[in-house]
Amino acid sequence: MKAEFIKNIEGWRGDASLYKCGDVYFIVSAVNNVFAHETMAFAADEHGNLTDGCMDVACIDGVMDHKSLLQQMGYELA
Repeated sequence: MKAEFIKNIEGWRGDASLYKCGDVYFIVSAVNNVFAHETMAFAADEHGNLTDGCMDVACIDGVMDHKSLLQQMGYELA
């Protein structure tokens, strides 16, 4: 299944973007700081608002790469 880049998300620490995967939206955030070096995905709506609080749906520790996380989730970046 394809993941479509929608937009970059402002106001997040690190590199955060909104993706559409079928009928589902995710914010993928890659962070590299003294506390974390990871990429995480969060459920979102079509506007980029979190829909499930701060519960992540996927995470890769030690990697800062949106494409790798989307592939782990079973999506191919369009």
